[in-house]
Amino acid sequence: MIHKGVEFTLRPTVEPDIWQWRFDIAGVAKSGKTYTRLVHLAIRRVQFKIENALRTQALKLGLA
Repeated sequence: MIHKGVEFTLRPTVEPDIWQWRFDIAGVAKSGKTYTRLVHLAIRRVQFKIENALRTQALKLGLA
């Protein structure tokens, strides 16, 4: 999936209600897990993490 130009993956784990996510921004990989039964909520949580990472990157570069 793609959000704001960043490709990310989201997949269920063998444990119920746990989703594993991963994305790369400027060569820096971020990954983790989120706990929810709803796939759409898991997607939204990853999108929120991407937005925060992009905002942090913009602040570091002085673009914000």
